[in-house]
Order: sequence, then structure tokens, then C-alpha cells
Amino acid sequence: MKKYYFLAIAVNEEYGSEPRIYSSTKKIKKNDYVVIPNYDEEPITAQVTSLISEIDAITKYRYITDVIDVVDMKAYTDKRTAQYKKQVLNDKMQELITQQKNLDTLEKYAGKNPEMARLLEELKALDEPTAEPQDEDPDTE
Repeated sequence: MKKYYFLAIAVNEEYGSEPRIYSSTKKIKKNDYVVIPNYDEEPITAQVTSLISEIDAITKYRYITDVIDVVDMKAYTDKRTAQYKKQVLNDKMQELITQQKNLDTLEKYAGKNPEMARLLEELKALDEPTAEPQDEDPDTE
């Protein structure tokens, strides 16, 4: 069974901020979370900082610790992504509602005041996309 070697740093700062080498039989990617044993053999969480080749792991490091498990963050990240997208859509809809309410209010007052009506028409003209100037065909003159 293939082993993956990597450096990871404990999420809990009491354990230390120095990356240590670990191995796992599960496939590991940078920024994954793993459960590792601390000095008292209690499980703590760590984040993978970099992947290391097997040759480098064996030749450059004296002690390689096996991880307890790899944390599956997919459900959590999918949930967070959905929450973010929902918030972005909600913000866009709220902005459109506010614009529509403002336009409705301006139209209401424009019906009562000719100066306001003129200004509203100028505002609407600025909001409309401008047409691209078309090249005149010299043969049609």
C-alpha cells in the first residue's frame, strides 16, 4: 500500500507552530486537515502545508509519524460554498429591489412635477445602453 508523506502544522498553537513530517495511506493534498497524535498521544487537528516525496521523507527526516485519520472536509466546504452563493444572490436581489422601489418612487413624484419628470427621463436615458454608432455605407448616398 502506497504511503503519502507530508509536512503538517498543528491547528492548536499550544502544540507548536513548527511543521512536522507525517505519513498516511490515504491520498493527501496540500491544505487538507488530518488528525495527528500530540505529545500525550491525544488526537489533535493539523493542516497539511506541503507534500514530500518518499525519498526525501526517508533521507531527510528521522521520525515520521503516522496520522490517525484524514478529515473529510467536502461536506463542510460544500455547505460553506452554498451559503456564500446564497448570500451573494440575496444581496443582488436586495439591490434590485431597492433600485425598483427608488424608480417607482421617482415615477410617482414625476407624475406630480414636470421638472421631476424631465429629470427622470434624463436618468432613464443614462441607464439605457447606448447603441454602437454604425458606419455609413458610402454607396447608399
